[in-house]
Amino acid sequence: KVFYSDNQNEMDAGAETLWPQNVKPRYPTKLYELMAIRATVGEGAFNKELQNEPVDPERQLFNMDQTGRFDIKIHNGEETIIRDNGEKIPIRTLTIYGCHDPAGAPNKSGRSDFGAIGFVGRYRAARLYVLDIWLARKPISRQITQAFAMSQRWNPISFRVKETGTLGSLHDAYRREKNERRTKGEWIGVTPGFVTESENKIERIAHMEPHITNHWIVFNQNLPYEFWDQMNQFPTHAHDDAPDVIHELWDALKHGALLQRSA
Repeated sequence: KVFYSDNQNEMDAGAETLWPQNVKPRYPTKLYELMAIRATVGEGAFNKELQNEPVDPERQLFNMDQTGRFDIKIHNGEETIIRDNGEKIPIRTLTIYGCHDPAGAPNKSGRSDFGAIGFVGRYRAARLYVLDIWLARKPISRQITQAFAMSQRWNPISFRVKETGTLGSLHDAYRREKNERRTKGEWIGVTPGFVTESENKIERIAHMEPHITNHWIVFNQNLPYEFWDQMNQFPTHAHDDAPDVIHELWDALKHGALLQRSA
């Protein structure tokens, strides 16, 4: 990015973005932002979502343009969900769950899955509100640091860490991070629970379709571009980290808290 900033005029020469007046956060318009997304998600996904090469509706499981949405704003002095139908739900009334679906180092081609961290809230017995999603290709240590930072922000009653065959258990890495934070006097108010999955991933995720279609699962409209892209193109996208972490959170809600917060 520094190189681009120093040479912006030359690098922008001849380039034209097609929707510069757009203000929606899920559709970036700056040239650098667009090229960064292209490098991150790959040319195929970029062309489908941002170059008017649409998703094949015959293969698309989730039509995210028709999902229930909400924003988070300050209302009556507190953070509040404001749904697209006008319903208002204070964040403090939610039961919140978190999950970390880790991803390891890049493969021989230099590509890797996204580390995914998500938080959802349940209001009474009604809907699942997808509050926050982080998707990034970062080292495991950075993913764990991010998990603690986001847990401090959302204070979940349960936090799952998904164990995979390639990475093995992250028990020790989380324990070391927690001990290090304790030594520094930093927040350590969540204890992760570790889970494994043996069912077929596509079949697991597909079970969410009626819940998403019927707006029983609704989404923060400010979630990152990569999230919408992976959800829209599932199951044909090169990555499924976003729908996978949503499924883990949905499963946590169905089965209740995995582990209570530590004191």
